[in-house]
Amino acid sequence: MSLDEAAERARITPPRQKKGDVQRLSPADRLRAWESGVEPPSLPQLEAVATAYRRPLLTFFLPSPPTKHTSLADFRTVGSVPTRVDTPEFAAFKRRLEALHGELIELLSMEGQQPLSFVGSVANTMPPSQLVQSIRSTLSFHFKEQQSLRDGDQFLKVLREKAQSVGIFVLFEGDLGSYHSKIMPDEFRGIAFADRIAPLIVVNPNDARAARLFTFVHEIAHIWIGASGVSNLDALGNPGTTYANRNNERLCNMVAAEFLVPESLLSSAWAQASDGETVKRVEELSRTFKVSREVIARRLFDQRHISEIDYRSLIAIYRAAWQQNVQRQKETDSGPNKNIMDKFRLGDRLLRIVTCAAFDGKITMQSAARILRVPASRFDKVLYATRS
Repeated sequence: MSLDEAAERARITPPRQKKGDVQRLSPADRLRAWESGVEPPSLPQLEAVATAYRRPLLTFFLPSPPTKHTSLADFRTVGSVPTRVDTPEFAAFKRRLEALHGELIELLSMEGQQPLSFVGSVANTMPPSQLVQSIRSTLSFHFKEQQSLRDGDQFLKVLREKAQSVGIFVLFEGDLGSYHSKIMPDEFRGIAFADRIAPLIVVNPNDARAARLFTFVHEIAHIWIGASGVSNLDALGNPGTTYANRNNERLCNMVAAEFLVPESLLSSAWAQASDGETVKRVEELSRTFKVSREVIARRLFDQRHISEIDYRSLIAIYRAAWQQNVQRQKETDSGPNKNIMDKFRLGDRLLRIVTCAAFDGKITMQSAARILRVPASRFDKVLYATRS
């Protein structure tokens, strides 16, 4: 943040002007004076700065700034240009996730968890179709089962259950606990911790529903090639970013596309689709493959079955419909209750591991509540929450 941005976020006000002062310090100048040691902030002022920076107050009393350390590679791009600038919210979000991951490793090690053989089991030079087969085999999720599902929502639910059943933690989380700390998908869409004891995937629920399934499979591919990192590539929107320039992102996107809509089946399905408008044919394929219209449109464009003009037109239609739906939900629906949302956010595996450790006395109830961000009094309600 610039000094002006930081001063605004911390709600710093100009100092009271004393008699004889020629010029009044601006909020940014006042912050600069604190940073340089010319003027000390009061404790309430320092607390406001800590809140703005998403750092604990005690950070400012350390002998030196904390060392920045992360196990996550940065695969994020804007267009084709790498970006490594974090908002305070996302920096805090990553710190919290890394702390959570460390605690999961400790819990599972206490229980004697053996390393999972599929994590890092393939090289990033493996052809996408072979990597897809490895993933499907491990998850026991074959394409015929995908075709039998009701829709994309059920597809995501079943795939998440399959991933959790082989030992992968799957979170749908994108804030620090409140709407005001929401992290947008241009900052991150997915995160993968490719650890052999506690592999963890985080999908940003603030992204469009159509993109979440693609992101999830993309992060599964990261687990298979053993590449921990943060991704934000919009694989559905901009034809100029067909795949990221970097090898891992390119491979993981190709795997996600092939997993969701196999190339060999797409061509024949497109040829057999009912004659008529492209919109109707895409709808038909969306029902066949149980993925969103956006994913089908992107796959058709990548395989040169439709032109870029047709693709852009389709995406514009789908995004307008999505925006209308989001607005309608805001106006008419308060959404599911807190227990259901927490269960969706955390996933069954994480809930079970942490609550069982608390109930067995391996960790305190307070520790479990801190890890899950759920009061201990609601553990049972969240564990057994169901959608009506």
